[in-house]
Amino acid sequence: LVSIVYPQNINYTNNVTALNYTVSDLYLQACLYSLNNGTTNITITCGTNLTGLTSLEGNNNWLVSANDSAGNLNISRITFFKDSINPTINFTSPTDSNNSYFNRNYISINITATDGIYNVSDISKG
Repeated sequence: LVSIVYPQNINYTNNVTALNYTVSDLYLQACLYSLNNGTTNITITCGTNLTGLTSLEGNNNWLVSANDSAGNLNISRITFFKDSINPTINFTSPTDSNNSYFNRNYISINITATDGIYNVSDISKG
Protein backbone atom coordinates (compact mmCIF):
# COMPACT_ATOMS: atom_id res chain seq x y z
CA LEU A 1 0.00 0.00 0.00
CA VAL A 2 1.38 3.41 -0.99
CA SER A 3 -0.29 6.79 -0.41
CA ILE A 4 0.87 10.36 -1.04
CA VAL A 5 0.41 12.60 2.01
CA TYR A 6 1.88 15.83 0.58
CA PRO A 7 1.40 17.64 -1.74
CA GLN A 8 -2.38 17.63 -1.90
CA ASN A 9 -4.76 18.10 -4.81
CA ILE A 10 -5.04 21.88 -4.32
CA ASN A 11 -3.65 25.10 -5.80
CA TYR A 12 -0.29 26.32 -4.49
CA THR A 13 1.16 29.83 -4.78
CA ASN A 14 4.69 28.74 -3.90
CA ASN A 15 7.12 26.07 -5.04
CA VAL A 16 6.27 22.60 -3.76
CA THR A 17 9.62 21.16 -2.67
CA ALA A 18 8.64 17.94 -0.87
CA LEU A 19 6.93 14.67 -1.64
CA ASN A 20 5.77 12.85 1.50
CA TYR A 21 4.15 9.43 1.33
CA THR A 22 3.46 6.33 3.36
CA VAL A 23 4.19 2.80 2.19
CA SER A 24 3.58 -0.56 3.83
CA ASP A 25 4.06 -4.19 2.87
CA LEU A 26 5.76 -7.10 4.59
CA TYR A 27 7.88 -7.84 1.52
CA LEU A 28 8.66 -4.46 -0.07
CA GLN A 29 11.11 -4.78 -2.91
CA ALA A 30 11.37 -1.37 -4.58
CA CYS A 31 9.89 2.13 -4.62
CA LEU A 32 10.15 4.94 -7.14
CA TYR A 33 8.80 8.41 -7.73
CA SER A 34 8.11 10.59 -10.73
CA LEU A 35 7.49 14.31 -11.11
CA ASN A 36 6.13 13.95 -14.66
CA ASN A 37 3.41 11.30 -14.36
CA GLY A 38 5.77 8.35 -14.88
CA THR A 39 7.72 9.55 -17.90
CA THR A 40 10.89 9.66 -15.77
CA ASN A 41 11.02 7.34 -12.76
CA ILE A 42 13.61 7.59 -10.00
CA THR A 43 14.28 4.72 -7.60
CA ILE A 44 14.23 5.59 -3.89
CA THR A 45 14.55 3.79 -0.60
CA CYS A 46 11.02 2.81 0.38
CA GLY A 47 9.62 5.07 3.09
CA THR A 48 12.05 7.92 2.45
CA ASN A 49 10.25 11.24 1.98
CA LEU A 50 11.72 13.56 -0.63
CA THR A 51 12.86 17.17 -0.26
CA GLY A 52 14.57 19.71 -2.52
CA LEU A 53 12.14 19.14 -5.40
CA THR A 54 10.92 21.76 -7.88
CA SER A 55 7.32 21.91 -9.02
CA LEU A 56 6.33 23.41 -12.37
CA GLU A 57 4.17 26.45 -12.99
CA GLY A 58 0.73 25.14 -13.89
CA ASN A 59 -0.33 21.49 -13.58
CA ASN A 60 1.92 18.97 -11.83
CA ASN A 61 1.37 15.20 -11.93
CA TRP A 62 3.49 13.40 -9.32
CA LEU A 63 3.45 9.74 -8.38
CA VAL A 64 5.01 7.21 -6.02
CA SER A 65 4.92 3.48 -6.65
CA ALA A 66 5.93 0.43 -4.68
CA ASN A 67 6.18 -3.24 -5.52
CA ASP A 68 6.79 -6.31 -3.38
CA SER A 69 8.69 -9.56 -3.91
CA ALA A 70 5.50 -11.26 -5.19
CA GLY A 71 5.26 -8.71 -8.03
CA ASN A 72 2.34 -6.74 -6.61
CA LEU A 73 2.44 -3.09 -7.64
CA ASN A 74 0.63 -0.07 -6.22
CA ILE A 75 0.79 3.51 -7.47
CA SER A 76 -0.37 6.70 -5.78
CA ARG A 77 -0.80 9.79 -7.97
CA ILE A 78 -1.41 13.42 -7.14
CA THR A 79 -2.24 16.34 -9.40
CA PHE A 80 -1.86 19.88 -8.11
CA PHE A 81 -1.63 23.33 -9.62
CA LYS A 82 1.11 25.90 -8.92
CA ASP A 83 0.84 29.60 -9.76
CA SER A 84 3.63 31.50 -8.02
CA ILE A 85 4.08 34.29 -10.58
CA ASN A 86 2.46 37.59 -9.66
CA PRO A 87 0.61 39.22 -12.53
CA THR A 88 1.93 42.45 -14.02
CA ILE A 89 -0.32 45.35 -14.90
CA ASN A 90 0.77 48.15 -17.23
CA PHE A 91 -1.20 51.31 -17.86
CA THR A 92 -0.96 52.23 -21.54
CA SER A 93 -2.15 55.03 -23.77
CA PRO A 94 -4.71 56.66 -23.65
CA THR A 95 -4.67 56.34 -19.84
CA ASP A 96 -4.78 59.72 -18.18
CA SER A 97 -1.53 60.85 -16.55
CA ASN A 98 -1.12 60.43 -12.80
CA ASN A 99 -2.29 63.44 -10.73
CA SER A 100 -3.94 65.06 -13.76
CA TYR A 101 -7.24 66.95 -13.63
CA PHE A 102 -9.89 67.01 -16.34
CA ASN A 103 -13.30 68.61 -16.15
CA ARG A 104 -15.33 65.61 -17.36
CA ASN A 105 -17.49 62.81 -15.95
CA TYR A 106 -15.25 59.89 -16.95
CA ILE A 107 -11.67 58.70 -16.76
CA SER A 108 -9.78 57.06 -19.55
CA ILE A 109 -7.88 53.90 -18.62
CA ASN A 110 -6.22 51.27 -20.79
CA ILE A 111 -4.25 48.44 -19.18
CA THR A 112 -2.42 45.33 -20.22
CA ALA A 113 -2.24 42.51 -17.66
CA THR A 114 -0.06 39.42 -18.01
CA ASP A 115 0.59 36.40 -15.85
CA GLY A 116 2.83 33.38 -16.34
CA ILE A 117 -0.23 31.14 -16.66
CA TYR A 118 -3.08 33.37 -17.80
CA ASN A 119 -2.97 36.37 -20.14
CA VAL A 120 -5.38 39.28 -20.33
CA SER A 121 -4.51 42.11 -22.66
CA ASP A 122 -5.86 45.47 -23.73
CA ILE A 123 -8.61 45.94 -21.18
CA SER A 124 -10.26 49.27 -21.90
CA LYS A 125 -12.89 51.22 -20.03
CA GLY A 126 -13.93 54.73 -20.97
